[in-house]
Amino acid sequence: MYFFKSLPIKLKVIIPTILLILLAITGMGISTYISSSKKIEKMLGLRLEHILRTSVLMIDSKDHEKLSDMLALGMKNIEKTPPFKKISERLKKIKKNNNLSDEIYTVVAPEWAPGKMYFVTMSAEKPYPGNELPLNSHVVNVIKTGNFEHSQLYEDHEGTWLSAFAPIKDEKGNVVAVLEADYMAKKEVQAAKLEVLKTILIPSSIVLLLTIILGGISGKAIAKPIMSLAEIATTISKGNYTVFADEDSSDEIGSLGKTFNIMIKEIVAEKKKVQDYSENLEVLVEERTADLVISKSKTQTLLDNLDQGFLVFDNKGVISEGSSRAAHEIFDCDPTDMNFTDLLQSDKQSADGINGWYEI
Repeated sequence: MYFFKSLPIKLKVIIPTILLILLAITGMGISTYISSSKKIEKMLGLRLEHILRTSVLMIDSKDHEKLSDMLALGMKNIEKTPPFKKISERLKKIKKNNNLSDEIYTVVAPEWAPGKMYFVTMSAEKPYPGNELPLNSHVVNVIKTGNFEHSQLYEDHEGTWLSAFAPIKDEKGNVVAVLEADYMAKKEVQAAKLEVLKTILIPSSIVLLLTIILGGISGKAIAKPIMSLAEIATTISKGNYTVFADEDSSDEIGSLGKTFNIMIKEIVAEKKKVQDYSENLEVLVEERTADLVISKSKTQTLLDNLDQGFLVFDNKGVISEGSSRAAHEIFDCDPTDMNFTDLLQSDKQSADGINGWYEI
């Protein structure tokens, strides 16, 4: 989170947009691939089922039952018997006529081996009858229902496969074995991946590139007015209130600019009020000072016209400025800042009595 906060505005706009597009591209790619896989499954499954529908008609159920009985009795070398050779040759012919590159074989799920199935015949040049495998769920369904089935695409160490299953029935309609065809769907899967690349990756790459370009333009468009506001704020902090923000845009940045300009105008107005008050205060002080000087002069004139000595002292007996002219003549000096007791040159007893006046 701290890393994202420290990014420039351009990247804050571009990165989330790119992530959203990549997420959308991934989702579309997965959806397209799944859809393509379903189409492959359906196409190959129907094709193999069609091949097996005609193929089971070429297999003699009686011959196959004989081979199953031999397998149950544990007989060796059943691949050398006429029924095996007959069925295997027909499977090879089916494989050749239908251009199948992978094997076709028959399997049984005998009651004497629960959960197991065994190969009986196959189109391979080197036969392997009697090989044991875990029982396939599709084989179980075909034996129970007598219906044709095909699997979904599945993978093993060799590649991606799809299998189809057909019932081999006797004259009474009972399923005596299952004919299975496996098909390696490597080409089809590669084609599906190529389809994803064509339909998703190339257009998405163009969209992603345009997003980066438009994101850069948008980020610059957002960053520029914000940087302009920052520069204006710096200018104002230095005492220059003559700059204003751009109000042309009608978006949030424009609203911020208008608010910024209102703030500047209010600051200027308040500064003008303070300046006016300061100037008026200076004039007021000067006028007040002049009034005091005049008042003092008048008071002093009034005192000087009195024939009596007039002076003022504080609670410590120190005489203040402004004594009358008569006081100066009486004491033959300016008594300002002198102590009243000293001025009278009183003895100690008289001084003690005079000192009592200070506390009244």
